[in-house]
Amino acid sequence: MAVKKRFTRRAIKLWTDLHALPETNPLRKLTARMRKFRRFHRSPFFQLATALNEIPMENLETINPFTLPPWMERMQTIAEWNDDSTSTRVDQDAMVRIAVSSSARNELVGVGGVIEGPGTVPETFSFTHGMRTDQNPFSGELVAAARGADTSKPPSTIWTRPFGCLVISRTTS
Repeated sequence: MAVKKRFTRRAIKLWTDLHALPETNPLRKLTARMRKFRRFHRSPFFQLATALNEIPMENLETINPFTLPPWMERMQTIAEWNDDSTSTRVDQDAMVRIAVSSSARNELVGVGGVIEGPGTVPETFSFTHGMRTDQNPFSGELVAAARGADTSKPPSTIWTRPFGCLVISRTTS
């Protein structure tokens, strides 16, 4: 990524972070001084601040680091493979099994997987997800699971029965 683009992204992030602070924070008061008009010797950050001045920063969406709040009910996962109930759930006729994996080597993130449906031949897929600087193996694992779920259409023979999907994943970095 070019240096100018990288610095611009960081300056926009700093500007957004300053506006996300509460009004009582002393750093928030810096933004009021940046809004004054100056004609000479304007810094690149000041030029960016004047360009972003018209955008309503107070109405930005807050993205939380978790997909569900801690108090919401989560999907139940199979954690242990030792009991018999797990093996019967996995070996059902109407179960599509998707095994995915991702790894990062030579500054590239690669993903792959196998999809096996009831009465079908296992289908494999693999592709390069992106550069390690832009992606990580965990996002590659999510992309591989999404790819497997997109291609796992239930056969027409089991449309009348319940359809299940089991995703098994492994990541190495």
